[in-house]
Amino acid sequence: MEASLILGELLEKRGVKVIYTRTTHDVDMSNKERAEIANQNQADLFVRIHADGSTNRNVNGLSILTPSENDKFTKAIFQDSLQASQLILNETQKNPAVKVNGISYRGDLSGFNWSQVPSTLIEMGFMSNPTEDKNLSDTGYLTNLLTNIADGIMLYSRVKQ
Repeated sequence: MEASLILGELLEKRGVKVIYTRTTHDVDMSNKERAEIANQNQADLFVRIHADGSTNRNVNGLSILTPSENDKFTKAIFQDSLQASQLILNETQKNPAVKVNGISYRGDLSGFNWSQVPSTLIEMGFMSNPTEDKNLSDTGYLTNLLTNIADGIMLYSRVKQ
């Protein structure tokens, strides 16, 4: 939640209209409902912010999930989603404090499958990794990382104009 609010603020300062699916923790909403909000607002990009987890506490790094090209539900948004994901990935790779694992293509996520607008899901790091968990709780670290993410989103918005 904190990361999404920071990212939203960074984008709003750059003139982006941000529509949040939630701004408090006490919201019970499915990923389908989140996608429907993006669709109803004809969002230029539906950005989902997450922190990953693993049974292996040594696994770390940022990953970006993007809709699959070969899935019937995501085929129409694949190219634009991939372009946004790649631009965000490129900007995060400039940050020496962040290990970037790359892009994964997913056709099994309801948030992607219900989305009719370009969509990307950013796994900012692993909560199960003690170092990354600490980093993801640090406002300075988050702001630094989310500035890179905002830079990538802004590059995508310029390309799409």
